[in-house]
Amino acid sequence: MKGITNRDLEPFVADLITAIKDREETTEIIKKLSSVVFVQTVDSSALSVVVPLMAAGLAQPIVNIRRICSRIVGNMSKLVEDPLEAAPLLEALIPKFEDVIATIPDPEARKVATETH
Repeated sequence: MKGITNRDLEPFVADLITAIKDREETTEIIKKLSSVVFVQTVDSSALSVVVPLMAAGLAQPIVNIRRICSRIVGNMSKLVEDPLEAAPLLEALIPKFEDVIATIPDPEARKVATETH
């Protein structure tokens, strides 16, 4: 996956490929990604791989996974230099965040999702 230019994601490329192939691995891979401290600029190549995983995570009934996804998207969004490049990918998550905010019972998780939304 030489198309991903974000070095923060390099150690997770194999895991991201696994998540694309096997959605049953979504939860474990999201947990692994939760340890990433994003410092590199985030562009569409990084988002194009991570956003589908985050969409799948936000759709899960597990509150902690939904909170983790909200935090990951929020952290990555802060490092997007060109909003026009990222907009189509991030816009796909808006309905997911609206659903999380409306249905998640945990106030802390709802707050994280609201701040990211």
